[in-house]
Amino acid sequence: MKLLYKKEHTTCIHYDSGAQIVIKTIYKGQPFNGYSQQCKIVFVLDGSAAYKLRGLVLTELQEGQMLLITPDKHFSVSTKDTAKLLVITLTRLSSLCECFPLENLLMHRDENRQEVTLLETNTSIDAFIMGLIANIKHGLRCKYYLETKTKELFYLLRAYYSKEQLAHFFSEMLHADAHFYYFVKQNYKNINSIPELAGMLNMKQMIFERKFKEVFGVSPNKWIIEQKSREIHHALCTSNTSLKELAAQYGFASKSSFSDFCKRNLGAPPGRVRGNIRNGRRDGEE
Repeated sequence: MKLLYKKEHTTCIHYDSGAQIVIKTIYKGQPFNGYSQQCKIVFVLDGSAAYKLRGLVLTELQEGQMLLITPDKHFSVSTKDTAKLLVITLTRLSSLCECFPLENLLMHRDENRQEVTLLETNTSIDAFIMGLIANIKHGLRCKYYLETKTKELFYLLRAYYSKEQLAHFFSEMLHADAHFYYFVKQNYKNINSIPELAGMLNMKQMIFERKFKEVFGVSPNKWIIEQKSREIHHALCTSNTSLKELAAQYGFASKSSFSDFCKRNLGAPPGRVRGNIRNGRRDGEE
């Protein structure tokens, strides 16, 4: 079977080039490294893999298992041989269905359980994966089709897994203000101002800022600066990207303004931060 009128699909403005749902093969020494601005669900289709955050192995994944990666994570999935993954990025934070928001799982969560929870796929999920992969390989990558398939996945999770299983799987996403929290996490990098972010939630700025402080414990401006500082520090520590390129990447008008930001928020100019890390010193130490 082949996709009809393929050119009409691939030239459509709603054609997804591969960011939303990815089929990825990883090899020994070539891990899947990334940053999760949005939630991701990773399925192991073949082989086995290790899931790491900042170099620390959190869990081992086997064929037929799925893992949730929540936003704002620098992660790595590696293998000792070869592994095939299906990675679904959740472009919208879904309810499990129209009548069951994720927050409803709160009462089923074990607060003392700390380990990463994996789910085993079942025949329904396996059939879903097989159909999705077949259509993607044929070239069916309309973003609305992929969003619909993601929604179907949530229906299947709701239908075939217990509330206790789902509460543990989605544990990191569960709190009373989950929608607000993850909306901010998934969108703060795409806005130019706090009023813009408030407007996306149809909230007046004053109400938004009060709600933000209730949920995150600090003001929006302070929180965004903290996130930006952390991202820059990570980039300085783990990449060889030039300071000029990093300045442009993080929206600074000049290298000097980038340097001033690092001095204020990281305790030293970016070159010294990078040098201190490589020399085994803490930032600001002489």
